[in-house]
Amino acid sequence: ASTLVLPSDFEPWGLVVSEAAVRMPVIATSVVGAAADIIQDGVNGRIFQTGNVESLVESLMDVTDPIRLAEMTAASTQCFQEWHSLFDPVYGLTRALISVKLLKSNALT
Repeated sequence: ASTLVLPSDFEPWGLVVSEAAVRMPVIATSVVGAAADIIQDGVNGRIFQTGNVESLVESLMDVTDPIRLAEMTAASTQCFQEWHSLFDPVYGLTRALISVKLLKSNALT
């Protein structure tokens, strides 16, 4: 598979988005769990308006263009890593412990 398309009207988490976003472009609605956080619209996939068929078709045409597909695929790993570093619970806890001076600031390096 080269692209994940998840056109759900509602997904509380949408775990499959985070699983796929590490290696391929994802097309999803903004109501799919973390899709709006993980997908940088036009960079590593597309976010389309729920229930809007024209928006879905436009997203599909954009992502399946061979040049755009290659660009978005190449960007997928980096975009996912950026998202993961911001929301990694261990990283967040470490930052919190540093902020209350229970850990030294070099704990993140």
